[in-house]
Amino acid sequence: PRQVRDTPCGSRADVKPLDPTSQPSLWLQRSPGPPRPAARDGESADVLVLGGGMTGVACAHALAGAGLSVLLLEAGTIGCAATARNVGFVLEGVAESYVRTVSLWGQETARRARRFTVQNHAAIEALVASEGIPCGHARRGSIHLAGTPVEEAELREGTDALLRDGFAAEFVPREQLPAWAQPSYLCGQVIPGDGELDPVAFVLGIAAAAERRGARLREHSEAIELRADGDGVRARLRDGGSVSASAAVVATNAYAGRLVPWLTSRIDPTRGQVLATGPIAERLFPQPIYASHGFEYWRQLDSGEIIMGGWRNLDIDSEVGDDHALHGPIQQKMEAFLRGLHPAIAAAPIVARWSGIMGFSRDSLPIVGPLPGSPTTFLCAGFTGHGFGFAIRAAEVLSDLILTGTHPDADLFDPRRLA
Repeated sequence: PRQVRDTPCGSRADVKPLDPTSQPSLWLQRSPGPPRPAARDGESADVLVLGGGMTGVACAHALAGAGLSVLLLEAGTIGCAATARNVGFVLEGVAESYVRTVSLWGQETARRARRFTVQNHAAIEALVASEGIPCGHARRGSIHLAGTPVEEAELREGTDALLRDGFAAEFVPREQLPAWAQPSYLCGQVIPGDGELDPVAFVLGIAAAAERRGARLREHSEAIELRADGDGVRARLRDGGSVSASAAVVATNAYAGRLVPWLTSRIDPTRGQVLATGPIAERLFPQPIYASHGFEYWRQLDSGEIIMGGWRNLDIDSEVGDDHALHGPIQQKMEAFLRGLHPAIAAAPIVARWSGIMGFSRDSLPIVGPLPGSPTTFLCAGFTGHGFGFAIRAAEVLSDLILTGTHPDADLFDPRRLA
């Protein structure tokens, strides 16, 4: 398996366009949402939320809960883009290891950002319970596997640093790893608080809760322009109509630069490949697996399917941009690697393949707060592949900023840090 993983892939010619509707993710197949109407020309609200993925829906839920009238526009259907195209992890921290974040940001910022993700998971858990969302949420912990000596040293040092800073973590030497992992990986780090869920089922549950609070969610309603309009904002729709509000929230993550040019140099659209097997009777992977600096990740569902994603490091230059496409060689190498992990997987059918577009910020932290120079436009984007680690609490931060102009964690994500 390791030899398969380390072989570079081909060129951009191997990247084929993919119509997202022609090959939906396993999550979309399992949890189709109810249809919602399109926006009507002239609709208005206190706050206009652009984007109907997890972030936008969470913002609508938080803002409607604070008593504001909310109109949300989604170009496709609720939760159909990046929300539906990940593997359903709920992890502490960011894409970088804790050691690297301390080096990049300093200890205090690294500790605060990680604490924020711990609180975000608690917020997810509370919403699942209070709203009765059947999304298979479970906390079984995760294991991060090191594929190189450099990563092994990071995990060893990072475990000590996490424990010193008050977080739960356990270092696992190679001889204590599962038998399937020992040929390819040098050690592991268990984070016992991590979890998993069905991302589409979760977001559809939050969407229904937002509607119960009075939010209006509109599908097939793409905003193609956002501009100031008197004391508020106006969004022009692809169908020629427009809607208005006192303030707007841009929650389209990787696509945010289309509406806010300021973000084009601050959020990089980055594609990830994913595949899913049919059910496998044997429980091979009891917890989410995050390996090789986050370039490899997979989990096994309670129903037996294995969902695997990543491997963009094999062709970094091709896995950029905001178009959904399948990268044939990466998909092939993922499949070969997965089949080599255990005999029980060797003959398992591949039942779905898809890709998703992530929005990578320049420092791996989300961008949450007012757009510099525009007090009525707010940003909530740039989650760098860890939206389920940040978005619910980020929506709370944004709601407080719109209502009161302040939040204790607002400085962590202030867009002006990237100005």
